[in-house]
Amino acid sequence: MNPQAFGGYICLLFFSFVSPAKGDLQLLSFQPETLYQYRYSLDVQLDHVSTPSPRGAWLQAEALVQLQRLWRDPSGEELLQVQIRDLKAQHEPEEERRQDGTGGPPAEIALSQEAWAELQQPVFISWSGGKVKAFYGDEAESILISNLKRGVVSLLQLQPHAGTAVEEDVSGSCKVTYAVSNHSITKTKDLLSCTKPNSGFASVNKASPLLSRWGAQLMSSTSGLSRKSSCRWVLSPTSSWLQPSAPAWDGTLALRPIPKVGCTNIPREEHIVSRWVGAQKMSWVIPSPSLLSLLTCQLIPLGKVEIQKCFLDLRLIGLGIRLTGDRTKDHCLFHLKQQPTFSPDICGLESSFAANREETNHLGRGEETKGCFSFSPFFSFFKIFGVAWQPTSKSQYMVKDNLLQSVLAEESHTVYPALRSTTGIKISSRQQLQLVSPSMPGPAEVAGQSLEDVLAGTEGRHQPLGMASLPFGRVCTHCPSLRAYLKAFDSQRVKMDTSKVATTRQFQRFIRMLRSAKKRDVLQLLRKAPEEMLPFIVETAVAAQSVASLAALSDFLDFSKEPKSLLEKFLYAAAFSPRPSGELLRLVLDKLDGKQLAPEVQETGIVAVGSLVGKLCRQKLCGLQEVERGVETILTGLRGAKEESEVVIYLLALGNAVLPKTIPTLLDHAEEGPTAITTAAVSALRQFPARHISSKVKRAMRRIFHEKRKSYEKTCRLAAAEILLDNEPSPMDVINILLAAKELETETATFLLLKVQNSLRADHHPARKIMKDIMGDPQINNYNFFSKAGISSSFSGPLTVTQDLLSTFELDLLFLEGGFLRKSISDFSLLSRGQRLHAAQVTIEAQGMESMLGENVLEGEEEPELMAGMSAIFFDVQLRPIVFFQGYTDLMAKVLLSSGEPTSVVKGNLLLMDHHQVIPLQSGLQVAIKLQGGLGLDISADMDVSIWEQELKTSINTRGSLAIDFQAELDAPFLQATLRSQTEVETSIHFDTVLRFSSSPMLMCLQLREEQVPYREIFTVSKSAGSQSSTARKGRQGTVPGREFALHRANSKVCNLLLTAEE
Repeated sequence: MNPQAFGGYICLLFFSFVSPAKGDLQLLSFQPETLYQYRYSLDVQLDHVSTPSPRGAWLQAEALVQLQRLWRDPSGEELLQVQIRDLKAQHEPEEERRQDGTGGPPAEIALSQEAWAELQQPVFISWSGGKVKAFYGDEAESILISNLKRGVVSLLQLQPHAGTAVEEDVSGSCKVTYAVSNHSITKTKDLLSCTKPNSGFASVNKASPLLSRWGAQLMSSTSGLSRKSSCRWVLSPTSSWLQPSAPAWDGTLALRPIPKVGCTNIPREEHIVSRWVGAQKMSWVIPSPSLLSLLTCQLIPLGKVEIQKCFLDLRLIGLGIRLTGDRTKDHCLFHLKQQPTFSPDICGLESSFAANREETNHLGRGEETKGCFSFSPFFSFFKIFGVAWQPTSKSQYMVKDNLLQSVLAEESHTVYPALRSTTGIKISSRQQLQLVSPSMPGPAEVAGQSLEDVLAGTEGRHQPLGMASLPFGRVCTHCPSLRAYLKAFDSQRVKMDTSKVATTRQFQRFIRMLRSAKKRDVLQLLRKAPEEMLPFIVETAVAAQSVASLAALSDFLDFSKEPKSLLEKFLYAAAFSPRPSGELLRLVLDKLDGKQLAPEVQETGIVAVGSLVGKLCRQKLCGLQEVERGVETILTGLRGAKEESEVVIYLLALGNAVLPKTIPTLLDHAEEGPTAITTAAVSALRQFPARHISSKVKRAMRRIFHEKRKSYEKTCRLAAAEILLDNEPSPMDVINILLAAKELETETATFLLLKVQNSLRADHHPARKIMKDIMGDPQINNYNFFSKAGISSSFSGPLTVTQDLLSTFELDLLFLEGGFLRKSISDFSLLSRGQRLHAAQVTIEAQGMESMLGENVLEGEEEPELMAGMSAIFFDVQLRPIVFFQGYTDLMAKVLLSSGEPTSVVKGNLLLMDHHQVIPLQSGLQVAIKLQGGLGLDISADMDVSIWEQELKTSINTRGSLAIDFQAELDAPFLQATLRSQTEVETSIHFDTVLRFSSSPMLMCLQLREEQVPYREIFTVSKSAGSQSSTARKGRQGTVPGREFALHRANSKVCNLLLTAEE
């Protein structure tokens, strides 16, 4: 080859490597012996979304940021010193606002000497081409000051080429996207993807959650260690590691332990070295034998078996990611590949680790496993009773001659209760960094072999710190104290009308007091409270759920002595807890264990255990010893139950638990049991979400509805049909149900066909489209099918419609062929953003009435026992059934001895909303979001049977009050601000039925009415800066007129006839 041509090729090849890609910028760097000065400014504002409301809180700060390079290694890594000087902060004082509400001149905030000194202490960063590799500072420094410095340093986190990466900064480990154009770099941060150690909590219900889309928290539980000594590990990328556009790239993945009691011999931090070797493949090398031993031996104990193959499945950002690899003597080499599918859930959790000698050890559902990983979100679940968070973040970098010229970072957050977005809060933040020209001469670089050597020669203590902001706990100086309350207890007794909002407000106040109280004070309150106030205190202690309050309840409650009503109050309060703990479940189990209890208390305790187990599993805590004990308590009791009523209670408890592994047990009882047991088992299955209604469940429901193996009572068949219709039905299921309706009795067929027609009118029904398509066939949608002339009915419609919520009411009435009411179901549901919650469902059943009045039972049917009863579900928690009377003798005794008072179904105070979330701003400031919603509820039911007038009346009265307290707290080194919105509502709903069976045909009137609804909203802004503080309030109140809901035209005509006759 021509030497000249060969040289040209070499030059061309060289320049192809050293030239940046199109649109990319060259690596950034800072020059030695140069002091760079940047002008830094910060603006933060918090405002209420709703109007009218007080003007929000505003903060502005300016400072000079000095930056200099102290050291550089041959690979290009630099040690930079960053120092904040001459910081000045301003805010808008309340007293200087103009009369029109606009802001007056800002007032400067005086910093304390300690804050001023800490602010000027430098921090150090390991920086390479725009990436902050490590952050060093004084761990003894004030959290607020340290976080503010993290916010400044985070502005130096960037990359000069386009692409997607995962970066760690003050917000945590976040997915970011870069776009490069000329001298400009635009960074968009997905704040919903950020992960950091959990610093909050959220209420839990069965509405489907939306998990945080990035990051996982791994919790190991081993057979060799007690549950209390299990260790938590956080798996988080320390650099950009999802970067398929890069041909080859090195980075690290950190596996950091979170110390807990009992953890021993655990390394402080292990880095898994990663390298991209292809567009969709990456290898991770675990260098530490101790970490390898932890992963392979402690998580999955395999005895003396040598591990040769291992895998790890994770769920990250909706991608299926599997790590597979081989073990060598010193390390385990994992390869990352994207997969379209996931392995099955292990132990009810969402990630797994397994290893064996030759092939993957597949751990199926329901099998006992020795170790599991739990996958948990780091931000709160989005639920009907939770908080919605809508963040945005964008930063603009200007670079010239490989030097950072300016940064403009803007972010906004809109946070609001999911039930009511108008009471939300908007947070906006703006940071700016501008290079001051010209640069000044600086000190010479420090000589040193390593970064650690250079740091050791600097003044002060500089430890490696995490980039993510540290959580700050504000000390409340004006919060109510339980000890102070006890001193004036006799003059501060709370009135006990649970349906009044004043009581609900006190309920929230007591929760806050008890969460900071000591055990002796809580116990003194329980012992000192008068009898009429004691149930309220017990409910509050359960809702507070602090270690002290639960310990006090354990000492105070004696299940062998206390009245049944108080024990049931405690158990129901536990069942409705929005975020129960393992300690609460243990307390309930301990109180129930081995004691001879009244049947009502025992039954309430069992359904409460089911509810607690279900909520703990939804918090990814199925592996707790208390949960396993609770499940075993229910299953053991079910196997040993001899009476039919006992079996029913245990089946309803399984419905509250909603554990997929118990579905086979429920199916066995549904198909093989007598009517009451089949009804309870099918009712429990209806509690499961659609994803658990498998083909096996549907086959069983088909056998029940079509009576393939044996005959079933009509209510059981209808319930089975509803499971098929409500859970992604196939067209053939719908067609077969409609065809079977032709063979059913008139009332049963009428009821079933009306249910199908209702689904066509409900936009949210999952089978609406399928049924609509089927109804297009004239062979099915014709008079022959839909001409059943029974009096059974099924009605559904909206009660309240807002931009956030749809509240619906559904009424099902099933009559017997003789015209007697067999079953009525009143259902109140809440629908919000694709999620549904059964707020209340009350079922009243009556059977055997026809024989009492001399009517003949249909041929082929057994004569049922005279009975009337009621069951209820509130907020997806099934309560124990209530029997009004059973048998003719019991009916007559209760008629003669009746006090005329209605039966109480639920009466008490519930903590519906309990949410705490910390939002780290890019500036290093923090906003703590707190939501607390209390509900006072008083539901009673009454049934009046008049034999002489041949009339049946039922009445369900619901009175309640709702108090929602939503607030955002901004914490800065020089300002504290709180924005608060309080919503209060009182309501009363009555549902009455009148059935006159002396007429032919029978006459029935349904009435649903709501009394006037008073409401009030209060918006508050409180600020504290230095020695100055201020509070501003605005609000509104009003009354929504009462109304009566029109159900359907035929019902209105009958009501006019019956009510006119009574007058």
